[in-house]
This record gives sequence, structure tokens and C-alpha cells, in this order.
Amino acid sequence: MKLKIISVLIALVASAAAIPSIALAPYAAKLKAPVILSITAPSHDRIIVKYKKDTSNAKQIRSIKYSIDGSTWTKSFKSPIKILGLSAETTYQVQLKQTSKDYRVKTIKRTIATPAQPDSEILPELSGFSVGTRIWADEFNSGNTINTGRWTARYCGHSGANGGGTCHNNESQYYIPEAITIEDGKAVITTNRVTSAPPSPATCLGANCAFTSGRFDTQGKVSFQYGYIETRMKMPQGDGNWPAFWMLGTDIVDVSWPRSGEMDIAEQGGNAPTRNSAALHYPDNGGGHLYEYGETFKGFNFYQDFHTFGLAWTPDQMTLYVDRVAFWTISRDGIRSDNWPGNKPYFLIFNNAVGPIGGGFGGLWGNWNTSKTYIDYVRVYKLDGYGTVND
Repeated sequence: MKLKIISVLIALVASAAAIPSIALAPYAAKLKAPVILSITAPSHDRIIVKYKKDTSNAKQIRSIKYSIDGSTWTKSFKSPIKILGLSAETTYQVQLKQTSKDYRVKTIKRTIATPAQPDSEILPELSGFSVGTRIWADEFNSGNTINTGRWTARYCGHSGANGGGTCHNNESQYYIPEAITIEDGKAVITTNRVTSAPPSPATCLGANCAFTSGRFDTQGKVSFQYGYIETRMKMPQGDGNWPAFWMLGTDIVDVSWPRSGEMDIAEQGGNAPTRNSAALHYPDNGGGHLYEYGETFKGFNFYQDFHTFGLAWTPDQMTLYVDRVAFWTISRDGIRSDNWPGNKPYFLIFNNAVGPIGGGFGGLWGNWNTSKTYIDYVRVYKLDGYGTVND
């Protein structure tokens, strides 16, 4: 009996030795944990996780799963992960688990709290339209800078992938992310007069840059098509300032400007503080640039207090508002080419430029050293049943 047992053991050892070592080779590399690029709670009942798997060992990965309770795991097929149906004002520990084909496991954890559920909102009232439910918003109520899961702060650069291109028109500012902060529930763009250039990668694309300022947008992160889009802003004081709330077509990287389309919702010049203007930019039938614009003059300066600026956007028509009073409407029938640009997705932009030293949209520099642009919120609603958000 002992001889039989010894014989079986010898046979098993020999069999194991005969397994080719190359079978383990594909999985010998050190597996890394997935990387969480961002984790946000954009509303009281939702968490969004953007991640990147271990691309250096992509062929080894069997699955990526996520959990918010440590016991129930759901397979993720792509980033971002949208976790819905959550409770307001609750802290969740989000876990991301990556399993290799040889069943090695790497896990990463992040903690995030959902915000409070908003009170029942009184919807904006617009003559001639029916405003429906809110479908997206940023109230700028958390942290000390903008939410990078939604916004990108830009430097100067003319590439379409750089927010559609920045610092055109011979403007005299350097854009730097540090100029954008969150203060008392508001996004703030601080524009400063400077006597020397900020460090790289900031760059001047005008003839003479003497200011630092800020620009941020939702390109590649959130886009919109139709609906009522509204911001509440307090504009900067001082000649030379050129603040704006506007949007560009998401296809700008592929088709360039002006074929992408551009809608300026609120555009102001510091030398005309009672004026607000809007403009639609589009291509003519040969691919050149055309634009239409509207403007309104008020009995107050826009830098004195907060005011709302809105766009009511339906197929083939755009209507512009200040304090929910319409001042201009443009439609497909009102442009001078066959290229109506308004029936496709756009991304949003906030910025404060400073015109050329010799004078531009905002006039000559008014001998100030600091100006501030305040943004209380941006909200998007359904309008006559229209309105989509892609985030």
C-alpha cells in the first residue's frame, strides 16, 4: 500500500513538472490597479466615476467591477460609470475592482458624499415658451475651484481641441487656470494687470499681453442641444474688459470655425457697461464667415449687480434674454446662407478677455489693476419638450 501511494505522488510531481512554464508567462507582469480619473456627485441621487484601466496589461484583464457597499459588484463595460438611484447627503465608498485572467485582483477606493436634494424649484417663465424640468446645472457651491469633471480651464492656444481655440483677436491676456476660483458659491474669474509673463505653459498670442485672466469650458465633457440655458452673472468693471458666456459646436475639431457655429449668449464690453449683445456666427455658402447680432441697452451698469442671461433654443430658432426678457430672436429663415448651425450639440464657455492695448470690443484699457467676473450658476431646462444633455 505504501509503495502505491509513493508511486502516485511521484507521478503527480512528474506531471506538474511537465506543464510548460510558458503557460504562466503572459500573466507574469505586475498588474496595476485601475486609475480613477475623476469622481463626482453632480446631483443628490447620482455619482459618476471616470477611470482608466491598466492599459499596459490590457490583455490580462478579465473584468472591471464596481461597488458602493463592498458586497454587491456590477461589471463595468466602459468609462464613465454612472451610479444612479442614490440617497441625498450620504457618503459612499466607491470601489473599483480589476481582475486578471489568472484571478489576481487589484482594488482602488474613493469616498464621496452626495449633495442635498434641492428644494422644489420655481421654473423660469418665458413668454411664448413652456419651460420644463431642469436637466443640468452647476451651482459652483463646492471646493475652491471649478469641477474638473465638467469644466476645463484653458491656456492660450489656437487648436480646436483647446476649447475651440483661445486668445484670438489680438487679445492682450494670458489665460491661466489660477485665475478661476470658487468663492462663496460663485465661480470667479480674476483679471489682473501684470508687468511680467506668468510661467509656462502660459503664453501670449497677442501683440502685447499685459494681463492674466481665465477661460473655462465643457468641451469633451458636457454638451447640450436645445432647451433653455441660463446663467446668473455679475460683469467686471473697467474699460477693456471683454466678458462673455457663449457656446461652440462640438464638431469644431472636425469642421473648424465658423462651420462649427458659435452663439454668444452674453457678450459685453467694459466701455459700454449698460449694453449686452448676442451673436450667431456661421459659414456662408462658400465656407466664409457671416454673423448676425442683437443687442439691448439697460438703465443700469451690468457690473453693479447680478443679472440672468439666457438662451431659449428650439429647432431652427434661438431667442436671447436678459433677466428673462427677450431682446433678440434669430432663426433659420433669418440668416444669409443655407448653413443654419443651430440643430446640433454645443459646449459652454465662460471667459473674460482683455482687448488689444490699442482698443477692441471693450475699448481702451481703463487704467485698472484688477477686475472680477462672478458666475452664480448655469442651469439647463427642457423647453417645449426639447433639450438633451450628453455628459
